[in-house]
Amino acid sequence: MRFAIRVAFGWFVGVGLANAMVCSCVAVDFAKETALRFAEEDCDFFAGGLHLSEQWAQFENSQLYREVSQVPLVKSAIQSWQEEWKAREGQVGQLRGMIDNPNVESLLKLAREMFSDEFFALADNQASAAILGITELSGEMNAIAVSGDPAALEDFFMELPKSEIDNIPVPTIVIGFKVKNHELILGRLDQLEALIRFGLGSIPIGQSFVEGLERIEDARGTRLTWTIIPEMVPWSLLRQNIALGGQGDAGAMTGKLQSLFEDRELCVTIGQLDDYLIFSLSEDQDAISNLGKSGSLIKNSHMKPLLDKANEVITSVGYVSDKYADADFQSRLKGFFFRQTPTVQQAILAIYGADIPEELQSVSEDLIWLDEQIDELVPEIQGQTAFSFLTKSGSEFWNYARTENVVFDASKPLSILEHVGKDPIAMLVCRLQDRPEHFATARRIVRKIKDYLDLVPESEGLSDSNRDAWREFLNRGWPFIVDLADILEKQFMPAMKEGQHAWVLHEGTLTSKKWFKEMPESKKPLAIPDTATVTGIYDKTAMSNAWSSVFKVFDEALAIVRDLEPDSNWVDILAPRPIAVESSAGERYKLPIPEDCPVPKNLVPQLLLTDHFMIASYSNQQTDALAKSQPLSVGNEVIVTNQACCCVGYFDFGRLLRISTPWIVYAIETASGGELDDVLLEENGAMPAIKGSDIIDLWKALGSAGQVASVTTTGKDGGSVTRTVVKTP
Repeated sequence: MRFAIRVAFGWFVGVGLANAMVCSCVAVDFAKETALRFAEEDCDFFAGGLHLSEQWAQFENSQLYREVSQVPLVKSAIQSWQEEWKAREGQVGQLRGMIDNPNVESLLKLAREMFSDEFFALADNQASAAILGITELSGEMNAIAVSGDPAALEDFFMELPKSEIDNIPVPTIVIGFKVKNHELILGRLDQLEALIRFGLGSIPIGQSFVEGLERIEDARGTRLTWTIIPEMVPWSLLRQNIALGGQGDAGAMTGKLQSLFEDRELCVTIGQLDDYLIFSLSEDQDAISNLGKSGSLIKNSHMKPLLDKANEVITSVGYVSDKYADADFQSRLKGFFFRQTPTVQQAILAIYGADIPEELQSVSEDLIWLDEQIDELVPEIQGQTAFSFLTKSGSEFWNYARTENVVFDASKPLSILEHVGKDPIAMLVCRLQDRPEHFATARRIVRKIKDYLDLVPESEGLSDSNRDAWREFLNRGWPFIVDLADILEKQFMPAMKEGQHAWVLHEGTLTSKKWFKEMPESKKPLAIPDTATVTGIYDKTAMSNAWSSVFKVFDEALAIVRDLEPDSNWVDILAPRPIAVESSAGERYKLPIPEDCPVPKNLVPQLLLTDHFMIASYSNQQTDALAKSQPLSVGNEVIVTNQACCCVGYFDFGRLLRISTPWIVYAIETASGGELDDVLLEENGAMPAIKGSDIIDLWKALGSAGQVASVTTTGKDGGSVTRTVVKTP
């Protein structure tokens, strides 16, 4: 017995070690075969596309490509282009003449190589520090600009310590393309070197720059490195330009610039690195030759999801470090409103002139307050990992976002998926977190805006009548807005506390030859898609009461209009009340359509309240279908209705194009005033004449486009994991 247990245990451990070794080998091979080996484990950014030829080959094998290529118009156009190419005539012939130039032909060959296998872009671990340094410096300058003192910025520049510039590193940034034919790279490098040395070198101002050009040849390839140092800069010319601009002491400012960038250098590299043509920017001349010699990004723990799929045909890889994501957020959105202070001040000056109200003197403080209010709701920003790969029927995309999800709730399955219909054309479904603090913050911000609106009547730019109208709006209209906000916060939000929401699109059941009065009548009935929203209900009674409150507020708003415009057409109008209709599915309410409206009489805006859902649509058939619980028959390879998730999306592009074909036929016939066989565009060179039927044939071929299905769940780190599957027939 013990022997058997030992054997079983040994087998289990052996299998585990074997799997680990296989995964490790796959990871190593994947890193060696791709540009991931150039990105260090602690890099800030990496993005790459792989297997470009395989992606194109898969597209060529798709039904969409085959059907489009067989459309008579497409075949005729291709044949005409081929004839012009062979005969060297027309615009296509002129293009061939250009391409036959040896230099152009060589460039095109290189371009084909560059986009046939792999490309990438990366930034090392100094990118985030560079962004933060620039953001801090620009923030100091912005704070000075807010003061309105023109000389303050010049004083700031002249007193700027060199350490602040030294603390802003130049990150190593590389863009590369895999090129198998290395001779193509060498030929272009020779031409570029000659152009720089003999072209730029022939200009007196450029001779110093040529001195920094160096050709490097090593085991990894041939590269041109152009090192630019402050001594190469034509400071005298810069001093002259500053003097001409009259922006201060030109000599002192030029000298300050020289001292700030002393001992700094910038290296630009272009050439071959292993099997790649690379373009790079760095502060270290050796940074490029050392790429790939230290730990690879593939060893980063955040890349594990990619390693789990390393056996697939990977088509793209993306990585953003936590540091870079946070730095990017701070540079673009942190303190966003305070940065708008100069713009806001200019707007205030334009409105009020020199006599600016005292309350507006401290607008920058209010903008800082606004930033602080929003900051309280923003989680710690972190990075993400993304990748995609080919499948037998299309492609698959994964995105792992590490920032805490504070908007969507993925704690349980979306039961609302049972009420989006069996086979929708498109749908967006989600569950929102219950975050009353978000609405409370929004109300505080709106109240602050109201303080500024109260000052508008004091503007010199308003006439007396406009000033009185504005005061009337604030006195009588603003309470109306407040009432709506109260209803939303105290009635609708508690009623929708369950948090589920869905938008859905189905094939239309409503048809008409004339959808509005001005529309020319069509030959055949045209159907519009059925669209609806479905909302999860936590308290049906509260929801019903909320709608009643809304209509009362609308009545009050109309009463204000009647008081302001007693002779208008609004005198005898009340907010239209929905009509209750008997329904076994729940409480159904409909809004009647005016008799003179040409739409089908069975098109009726309606709302259905059940114990758990609220359905808003304009189709009886769709409403009744959504009220019933039924299994979803689309996107099943991705969407699992009993899986805990927060967001689901689905879109059938081909089907939507197919059902819209009658509308395209109608549009062409109406626009041309004739038949589909009539010529819409005459023959133009190699482009054959285009008839309406040609466009319809092409549109029908596009109906072979595929479907996209997506599901978002919660990751182990509290972030979000999104899986998207593209299916192409």
